[in-house]
Amino acid sequence: MTTNPNEETPVQPETKSLPAPDPILASNSQPTQWLPTRVEQHASPAPTTVRAEGRNRFSFWLVLALIIGIVGPALACGLGAVLPFLPRVQPGMTGFATWTLIAIGLWGLPLAAFALWEMMNQKSPGQWRLHWVWSLIGGVGAALLLVVGGVADYFDNWPIPAAALTMLVYLTLAGLALLALVAHSWRGFGLTQAWAHLVGGGWLGLSLAAIVEVGLLLVLIVVLVIASLVRDPEQVRLFIQNSQALTESQIQQLVLEWAFNPWVIVLVFLGASVVAPLIEESLKPVLVALSLFRGPPTPMAAFLGGVMSGVGFGVIESLSQLVNTAGGQWALLAGIRVGTLVMHGLASGLVGWGWGQLAVRKPLRLIGAFALAVAIHGLWNAMAITSGLVGLRFTQINPAQPSAEMMVLGLLMLIAIATLGLMTVSGAAALIFIGWRLRASETSEIFKISEVLRPEPPTRISAEPASAASARVVESAGVATPTPGVEPGAAPEPPPRQ
Repeated sequence: MTTNPNEETPVQPETKSLPAPDPILASNSQPTQWLPTRVEQHASPAPTTVRAEGRNRFSFWLVLALIIGIVGPALACGLGAVLPFLPRVQPGMTGFATWTLIAIGLWGLPLAAFALWEMMNQKSPGQWRLHWVWSLIGGVGAALLLVVGGVADYFDNWPIPAAALTMLVYLTLAGLALLALVAHSWRGFGLTQAWAHLVGGGWLGLSLAAIVEVGLLLVLIVVLVIASLVRDPEQVRLFIQNSQALTESQIQQLVLEWAFNPWVIVLVFLGASVVAPLIEESLKPVLVALSLFRGPPTPMAAFLGGVMSGVGFGVIESLSQLVNTAGGQWALLAGIRVGTLVMHGLASGLVGWGWGQLAVRKPLRLIGAFALAVAIHGLWNAMAITSGLVGLRFTQINPAQPSAEMMVLGLLMLIAIATLGLMTVSGAAALIFIGWRLRASETSEIFKISEVLRPEPPTRISAEPASAASARVVESAGVATPTPGVEPGAAPEPPPRQ
């Protein structure tokens, strides 16, 4: 049977069945599965990560914070209560030391309160965030307390508990102003973690550093005693025998004579400018080093954690020196210790940043940051020791008779004070600049990640049959679509004449 090509073929009614899946579309486009799959791949790990960090924070930060926040005040107050009963304690200094210890203990109570709140409510008590308003509040409050304390101390109307507690509040406000300038609305810490860095640097770092330094001092004393016994045992025996009958003025005169021996000066500068900075910068940001077990922190988190540890170290160190202010030197000590807060914050911030770089396998940056921190700390201590020795020497010479020695001593004092002031200003500027750079870098990284993870719009699929869509894809690629019934390569038939 021959069929006429011009005869129309009857059209069959369309069936309700779905068209067969096209292989090209099936391999390149899956509009019903792509978007949920991509969102699940990039968005689902975030809640898991947050939950895992929450569990780690509960096991590490909260338990440690609660223990330190409770045991620290208990030990400090207990030692303050026992202190008056210790032998050879000066009566005038006992009150200052007792209330200083109580103030140090009170400084850790917020840590215990934050940790207990988080454990009971299973959520953070709040997010640590400071901005320029806190800098204004801290700066103005510290300045007012400095004026009030200086006036009260000058007129000798300064009760011992008020002197200790006011020093605590003053140093805390000064540290708050400094940290607000460095962080400036950064939100990477909770209240518990932030206060843990402060108390960890102040209590744990200072305690460990004191144990190591006192241990090395005892070793040095034992070595000197053994060397003296080998050289002249009779002189050592006479010195020990006579020292028991020495009066306080004779002991002070003996210390002054020893202080200006060349080898004593060398040992003092070596210990204060080299040994002490090496020990303290290794131990101050101890919580930053311990936090590496939870994963590498961001550079800003590592740096700011170190800064907070250094500020806490400076606050507690200043409070421990309050026992030397019985002679009306409260305001002088309070003014000087602001520079110490800046120095400790900058040095510990550099070491904390170095610990964070070590976590991402860049150990040379930790070595460089640690060396720079030790150099800054050593120069500060050297200038402080110089001013102290010069002031001590001025008490031994007659100021009514000018001499070349007085001119040299005055020049050394001027250099030391100017260097300490310059280091305070430049250190504060460096803290603000580094904090700004790290915050900007962190914001840029977050923006890049958000651009990468931004979901693409779903693919639009036309309603035409799969075969027509397939032909369009093939034609767009420059491939001719074969016509049914025509061999490939043959010329197309002309249209029929009407």
